[in-house]
Amino acid sequence: MRQPTEALFAWLNKVTDIEDASNICSSKGLLTHIYGRLAAAMMLRSYPELAFDTNI
Repeated sequence: MRQPTEALFAWLNKVTDIEDASNICSSKGLLTHIYGRLAAAMMLRSYPELAFDTNI
């Protein structure tokens, strides 16, 4: 069960860069950051054509 969980979080970090929260100062800001990134990841999962390539 560990590998699928790690794969999920690796994908989530790759798609949203969710670990980049170093400038958040409050709990409310942290929750907003996390839920916003999760919403973006689920949107990109549902509509992959919305994703843009950053390797240009």
